[in-house]
Amino acid sequence: MIEKYCLSKGSLGCDFEIDIIASQNGGGPFFIEHYLSKKQYIEKLTPTDSVMEMCSGPGYMGYYLANEFNLSRAEFCDINPLVEESHLSNQNNNLPFDINFTQGSAFDNYSNDPVDLIILNPPHLVSEKDYVDIVKAVPEYFPTGTLLQRRQNKLVLLDKDFKFHLDFCGDAYENLTANGQIAFLENEKYIPHSRLEKALGDRYSYEFIQTQEHSIEGYYLLIATKI
Repeated sequence: MIEKYCLSKGSLGCDFEIDIIASQNGGGPFFIEHYLSKKQYIEKLTPTDSVMEMCSGPGYMGYYLANEFNLSRAEFCDINPLVEESHLSNQNNNLPFDINFTQGSAFDNYSNDPVDLIILNPPHLVSEKDYVDIVKAVPEYFPTGTLLQRRQNKLVLLDKDFKFHLDFCGDAYENLTANGQIAFLENEKYIPHSRLEKALGDRYSYEFIQTQEHSIEGYYLLIATKI
């Protein structure tokens, strides 16, 4: 089921409509409000032509940044085939940039050109125990009534044994342009930023950003710049 949302300048900074599949929307709006819409953070990002949102879901952050930086191309990648309908619909919405969607885990099926910036808020729980605890703690956000809901919950939350992150970090370098960047929006309680830096290695420079407001909750922005 498709629903149409208007992203007004008063909310997510856009002045066009995008079609969004009626399912869980992930953390995109939260991270736009608290990080990507803040001048002191967004000025650290330097895309000139293209952006990719990995683990995109409906793609709030990718669409937002493509608009904010006046880019010509937005790539969206997600393992969940249900969100493809949203992005295919948006190809017909006369947006001011090209839209492509790739269904698969990490870069498994991606074959388009490298991008200037990869933004992602991926599943950040790496154990079944943490996953079960979170679903029990906030059932209003992660209902478990149907098999589809349970599957959606795991796609949004669980990266068992850090596998997605390792796959992503192993292939990201070749899918970035010169001086390209990765912007991770994650949670220090479950995936310390040092673990991401170790997985990516010494081919990047790093900047870790965590506001005092979110230090208790654990949310952070880690920017890795290709060198």
